[in-house]
Amino acid sequence: MKRFIIFLLMAVSAVVSIRAQYGQHVIAKTNSGDSIHLDVNDYYQYLPQVRNGKPVWVFKNDEWLPHTGYTGKFIDQIVLDDVQSLEWRTQEEDSVDCWNALVELYKATDGDHWNSNRNWCSDKPFDEWDGISKQGYSYIRSLRLVGNNLKGELPNVFSKLGPLFEINLNGNPELTGTFPASLSRDMELADFQCTGNNLYGNIPIEMYELPKLKNLNIANNDLSGEIPAEMSHLMDKCYNIAICGNDFSGKVPEAVTKHPRFEELWDQIIPQKGHLEIPTIPAYTWVVPDAKNNKVDLSEVYRKNKYTLIYNFAPFSGAFTDKIIQAYRCYHDKGFEVVGMLNWFDGNLKDYLNESGASWINIAYENWDRKQLYHSWTMDITNLVDSEGNIVFTSLMDDKGVSQAMLANPTYHENLFPLLENLFGKIDLNFYTSTDYSKDGEVMTLQKATVGQGVDIVFVGNGFVDKDMDEGGKYETKMKEAMEEMFHYEPMASLRDRFNVYAVKAVSANQEFLEGASHAIESTTNALEYAQKVTSLIPDRPMRVNVVYNHSNAGQSMCNMMDDGSYVAFLKNGVDRNVIAHEACGHGIGRLYDEYVACGAESGMFGDEEKTDYEKMWTDYGRGANIDWNPNLSEMKWAKFAADSRYTGEEYKVYEGAAGYYGHGVYRPTRTSIMVNTNPDQYLGFNAPSREAIYKYVMQESEGADWQFDYETFVAFDEKGRTEFAKALPEHWTIDLARTRSASDNGEQRMLPPTFIKGTWRDLLAR
Repeated sequence: MKRFIIFLLMAVSAVVSIRAQYGQHVIAKTNSGDSIHLDVNDYYQYLPQVRNGKPVWVFKNDEWLPHTGYTGKFIDQIVLDDVQSLEWRTQEEDSVDCWNALVELYKATDGDHWNSNRNWCSDKPFDEWDGISKQGYSYIRSLRLVGNNLKGELPNVFSKLGPLFEINLNGNPELTGTFPASLSRDMELADFQCTGNNLYGNIPIEMYELPKLKNLNIANNDLSGEIPAEMSHLMDKCYNIAICGNDFSGKVPEAVTKHPRFEELWDQIIPQKGHLEIPTIPAYTWVVPDAKNNKVDLSEVYRKNKYTLIYNFAPFSGAFTDKIIQAYRCYHDKGFEVVGMLNWFDGNLKDYLNESGASWINIAYENWDRKQLYHSWTMDITNLVDSEGNIVFTSLMDDKGVSQAMLANPTYHENLFPLLENLFGKIDLNFYTSTDYSKDGEVMTLQKATVGQGVDIVFVGNGFVDKDMDEGGKYETKMKEAMEEMFHYEPMASLRDRFNVYAVKAVSANQEFLEGASHAIESTTNALEYAQKVTSLIPDRPMRVNVVYNHSNAGQSMCNMMDDGSYVAFLKNGVDRNVIAHEACGHGIGRLYDEYVACGAESGMFGDEEKTDYEKMWTDYGRGANIDWNPNLSEMKWAKFAADSRYTGEEYKVYEGAAGYYGHGVYRPTRTSIMVNTNPDQYLGFNAPSREAIYKYVMQESEGADWQFDYETFVAFDEKGRTEFAKALPEHWTIDLARTRSASDNGEQRMLPPTFIKGTWRDLLAR
């Protein structure tokens, strides 16, 4: 009894101490030598208790991310029964430790060459350091250094930063080191992301036991060891787990494979580097409404068919989707079904489904619950399911379990078709073929300039057949839609009345983009020949041609640029606002370069030879107002915008990685823009250097040789542009898109970097 009274007296003293230190950082020192970090946010909960004759501390565990809608198992308290002492941290102590730890992190990972390092190692408040947030606490709560060019060994400094709530180090491929062991003792950690780096070694078992962890994304590193049964604890409560693309080995425990969420999480666990024993993988057993609001029981779909293909085809996948459509037509009556998983479902997509023949079962994300959405939206893959509901082929990995991200062959998904032919027989491609070419070459005037001398644009369609050519029919409709999309973003919207816009009808033999099909436009020369049929083009001007494909599955869009300012943009994603803006307005009219780094090119160095070539293209042809190879912000092409307070909202800095192929040595003006990100469900626009370039070239041609550029006149004109861009920009800062594919699908980009053709458009036709 005496010992119990003493314990209660200690408890009262502890409560007083907790009351004084409310809202701060506590370190629980255990008898085993561990230091466990907690956040004291409700002192009424922190009362010592006696359980089984032992004193224990009970800490409340708050639910995290209620907006996700995920209602997994909730651990409502943290019980520590091995506490030797509690250390209450003062704000001053936390500040000193945080500063020292952050400086150590900065120096160890080449902070001087980070993409964003504003105020690091300074005496400014931590909230003013790039990537740091305290969220009102006395210590660091959030550390976000996504795609920030961290290089070197990751130091284990996290225990000095307090009980971190969020850490995101994604997209730093030259960041290496072992998994930070101290993270497994951060009881407040809710979100840890470190994908696409080069971490190695084992993950502490305790990491899987963290009570508040709801998002663990450590995919595509070099982590190893066996997957423990404790992984199932994360599956109970995490809305996202991603450990794929590492080198985990051995047998997957039954606690994981028998877990009810394995069917939705396996794709982020099983694909590794080929040393993991592949278990039987179940397909989704969801019961969800389809795009027509009919209830679909996926288990019943599997039972009714010999094989069912689960296919996420948004974003679209070029000719791959057309091949699946052909397979569906041939095999559907033989027991083959397709379930399409659609990431969005707007009017354009509905039109595509009606026109393309993708008449299979389609499930739109708006009909999924949040759990399903979180585990499906990035799955631009195919899963072939047998009648028992087991996956027999997946494009996420090969038959040895090597992750798609690790495969030397990026077109592994094409292996689906030989498998289908083995199961059902050879695919019989039966193309519709045009017979009436009477309207081929017919010219339509879509718009005439009402201001200035006019700037000519010609639209030509590809993959449109004779039945599309009627007056007011599909061809005319698509050309008019493409024109409207071209003038959506600033500065094109405000410059629209300076353009003459034409369309030339081009009748293709076939509408499919598959091997053996034939089309009107097979080359840049073909496109120019059709554009020449517009007899009212202004003489001695650049030829600007936009080739619009009949739907979104024709392949990768690109722009061919000529020395005289002419271009031919192949818009293989159909009437897609962002692709049209990127290819036709950005590359074509503005003579801009890409601001993204294509997948796999992150390590490319923009060296002396590239500097010489690009300097010549800038000097001789005015290409590349939106990239620079001088890392000094005050000397860059966008220095005036960085120094102009009217453009503060666009955040002009030095962001490394641009021009499509180079992750290093070349820089872009903003973290993202339409020259980075063309995802069809995001609308961003052009940054100021790009808007200025488009404005200059249009005004020079529209106003004539006497026109002179004036910066203040442009700034006044650009009020709508900077408002549009600054408003949209923060919405797209959650990830560094410059170091990812630009809206990728099945391992391919939606677009290719531009190509450059020597001479003028007339020179090309004369060859």
